[in-house]
Amino acid sequence: MNLIGTTFIALFNGNVMETRAAVFIPLIFAGLSWVITHMVDRVLDQPVLIYEENQSVPHKNMMLSCQVVMDKNASAQRFTYHIENLTSNTLFKDVSLIINAQQGVIYGSHISAIAPAMVSEKENTCNKNSAVFHNITAQPGDRFIIEILGSKETELEVRLGENSDPIRLSSQSLNTFLVKNEGWVLLSVGLFLIIILSVLIMRNAPIKPNV
Repeated sequence: MNLIGTTFIALFNGNVMETRAAVFIPLIFAGLSWVITHMVDRVLDQPVLIYEENQSVPHKNMMLSCQVVMDKNASAQRFTYHIENLTSNTLFKDVSLIINAQQGVIYGSHISAIAPAMVSEKENTCNKNSAVFHNITAQPGDRFIIEILGSKETELEVRLGENSDPIRLSSQSLNTFLVKNEGWVLLSVGLFLIIILSVLIMRNAPIKPNV
């Protein structure tokens, strides 16, 4: 017997646990679906760029483009920012990203695009206190990588230039994860609840005697 038929039997003929499971599990799925969709809608109320920061040891050939003399014995670290246009239908034009050194010194900066996105470094500026990336154009889903070489004690802040309104910049979070994976999350929740319902029904199904 298929799951739907078994569910109806549980509703009308089954024990209390089966009946409650058949009623409440679909309600739980509906409630979770509403919560997830509401969280996604709140993130997308305004066009948003998301970023994720990673820190690592700099590679030897990283460019020193900020006209700052770096002592050969100085300790340095590399900051990597993964930038993404999270929207599905909004084109961002003339976006400026500014990375300020709240502490320490910036030695170098570099921006690259993950195909099919494109980016130019011609108009970017950099000094020991900040790196500015001008005129970024980002199609929906476009991704970019920004690398910053800084001193060991460097602490950075990322923000948008004044001309980038009404775009919002957000760090990677649970909400942005749900935006990127909403379909898969809802599918996984649904399958998980179906498995629970199936197990409860099968555990309490009567065993047919052997003829």
